[in-house]
Amino acid sequence: MCNATFSRNLTTLLFKNPSPKLFNVSANPPQVIREISQRPKESASLNHADITHTLVTFKYLRLIKRAIREFGPVVEENKKLESLLSRANKLGISQESIEFARKTSVDVRVNTGFLELFLFYNCHFIIQYEDFDLSRTKPYIMRLCERSDTFMGHGNLKWQQSFEQKAIILVKNESSSPLRNFSKAEAIASKAGAQSVKKEIDVEGIEYLQFLSDSSDLHKVKRHLDQEGCDIEEAFVGYIPKHKVTLPTHHRNAACKIINELNCQE
Repeated sequence: MCNATFSRNLTTLLFKNPSPKLFNVSANPPQVIREISQRPKESASLNHADITHTLVTFKYLRLIKRAIREFGPVVEENKKLESLLSRANKLGISQESIEFARKTSVDVRVNTGFLELFLFYNCHFIIQYEDFDLSRTKPYIMRLCERSDTFMGHGNLKWQQSFEQKAIILVKNESSSPLRNFSKAEAIASKAGAQSVKKEIDVEGIEYLQFLSDSSDLHKVKRHLDQEGCDIEEAFVGYIPKHKVTLPTHHRNAACKIINELNCQE
């Protein structure tokens, strides 16, 4: 996780910038695709609570977007969305961020882009961003780089050197799950065409099974897991780092600060 030793293979974050923008950041070693809720307080370093709140926020804003795209934006007709909004409010996620996530879930004017950042100790960030006006995004990132001793990649993309693109499916591993027996989970993964399955604990301490497969097999594997009665929390194509890196405390804090600054007002 971002606030520990950068040793987890997968952490997904989606960043909201009040400009507005949505940033989708993959870091080497952690990957990220979730959403930032609030501007972090200015401080010399980021504590565990800062990052934990950010990651919980990412999780719920991302799930809200998924619920809207799968079942529609009308709360009264979407029980999944209603439940997520209730939980997000109890967790103190800002209404501004929630409304922005809801808007970008259905607005066809939203565009996407892709940038790479190179940091200290061979850290490599992939930024997949959403904005209504992409011309504002690159200058914003360039100013961030100037403040943080970070370099933006130009020309040929280099993410293939640090990441593998995979289909990623997360299944809730509750007591009632048909995959509670891990041997059965492995057998179903093989039958579904997944390349691997492993247990993961998310930022709230909830246990999931993470299925990885070739990106082209996402819908096939998801369909098979649906047929097995699995409670799928997420299914997407993302980036898995090829190597793990442990950062010294100073550089770990600096990397976390860069992530949070993607949500700063300018």
